[in-house]
Amino acid sequence: MYTAADVRESGATRIAKEAYEVASEGSQAVYLSMDLDAADLAYVSGVSAPSAGGIAAADVFEIAYFLGGKEGVKCADIVELAPSLDLSGKSQIVAASTLVYLIAGFGSRGGRGDLPTKNHLV
Repeated sequence: MYTAADVRESGATRIAKEAYEVASEGSQAVYLSMDLDAADLAYVSGVSAPSAGGIAAADVFEIAYFLGGKEGVKCADIVELAPSLDLSGKSQIVAASTLVYLIAGFGSRGGRGDLPTKNHLV
């Protein structure tokens, strides 16, 4: 298990890589569940358990893209979004962007695998 502090200190990609290595060892497939409760409430307040000190939205996107690019990840979901708890809509935007990065990761398989820039997002 990793904490938000681990992500800040070691970097999102490094933590995602370590977690993937553990999850995929001896497995035919990895099911990825992106839990929005892990994000800091400054970015995602529309969740069932918002928390100060969570990970930044950019780190969520980086993790989604990195893990989406792994061949062993066969299925994924995004959980804990509660739109009625965030009237600003920012939580929904982070959730949708996470999905975009995840799909971009899936699309990078066999390709260069560069992280998309904000110019790639609509």
